[in-house]
Formats: sequence, structure tokens, C-alpha cells
Amino acid sequence: MCKFVNYDNPKFLPLILLFLVFLFPELDPAVFQRILIAKNTAQVSKSFIVAGVICLMILLMLFWIGSLLRVSNPNLDSNNLVNYIISKYSYVGLKGIIGAGIMAAIMSTADSYANSASVIFAHDICKPLGIKWVELKELLVSRLFSIFTGVLCFWLAFQKGVLELMTFTWSFYMPSVS
Repeated sequence: MCKFVNYDNPKFLPLILLFLVFLFPELDPAVFQRILIAKNTAQVSKSFIVAGVICLMILLMLFWIGSLLRVSNPNLDSNNLVNYIISKYSYVGLKGIIGAGIMAAIMSTADSYANSASVIFAHDICKPLGIKWVELKELLVSRLFSIFTGVLCFWLAFQKGVLELMTFTWSFYMPSVS
């Protein structure tokens, strides 16, 4: 029988601590930028309620899928979950659509974060510091910083795993903002 909670496992305490980190609400730059472009607080409130309900449904569905996968194959390698799901539970045409959808979601998220990072750098960091050439060429500085951020993220993606990268970046951002 498969056990979800094993107190004897040496990884149990770090997993509980990671679970607690994920419980904290996150207000990342891309979300905050979307809050700033709303018409008023009523629109922000309504969009957060709708997004919260949709995210809760998606998270419950992902939890259910993960639970079913764990029960069906307890020895499954955690690094190949997406490959296992796509190869075992979909057919040829659906595999291409799933791949395109995953790539579109990744590119959209990366674009949102690169855009917010470049705007924060050019408008909220360099401008208040009084750097004159940045005020004249703010769009150029924003574009160059976006390219720099993309190259840095590309390099970091090959250095560490996803979970390591998330906890590394959150250690800088979440304690001060969230």
C-alpha cells in the first residue's frame, strides 16, 4: 500500500517546510503589474475572485491527477511525469496540441516576467537614481535589460532544477514584498 505521509522519511521535514512556503500568498511582479493597470479597486477585486476560483479548481485537478499517478505507479520518476502522462494517456494528435499548449504557457509566463523585470529596472530603479541617459533612452534600457534577463534566465535554467530556481528567486523577493 502506498503511503503519502511517512514520518520516518528523512525528507519529511523539508517537504513540510516547502509546503508551508507554498502556503504564503505570493504577489509577484507580473501580478502586481496587472493590478496597476486595472480601472479601479472593484475591477481588481472581481478579477482576483475569478482568478482565485479558477486557480483553486486547477490546483485541485492537479492534486487529483498527482494522487492518481502516485497510486497507479508508485515508482514513477518525478523528473519524467509530464513525459509519462503524455505518452501513456494521449494519442498522436493530442500530443502535439499538448506540447504547443505547454510551450505557449511557458513563453507567455516568461514574457510577462521579462517585461515586468525590464520595466521595474528602467522605470523604478534607474529613473529614481537620477541616471540621465536612462531617462532619455528608457525604452532602449528596458529592451537591453530584457535581453540580459532572458540570457541570464536561460543560463540559470541549465544550472539548477525548477524547484531550486523557484526557492532561490523567492528567497530574494518574497520576504520583502509578500
